[in-house]
Amino acid sequence: DLPALRELGKDAVLYVPADEPVALAEGIERLWADPGLAGALVEEAGKRVSGYDWGARAALILAFLAR
Repeated sequence: DLPALRELGKDAVLYVPADEPVALAEGIERLWADPGLAGALVEEAGKRVSGYDWGARAALILAFLAR
């Protein structure tokens, strides 16, 4: 659970404390035990990923640099 990951993942991620291996294991077990939650996260992540296009990102950077 890191701020940069929250910014990117928003509600498509099951967050666990970064320095707690037990919490990571519990998060994995939770996803394993709850296919509905796992599926919802996969679906939301798929929607989010579709918005990341390198061509579009490059165009935004070039437009910013041209200012």
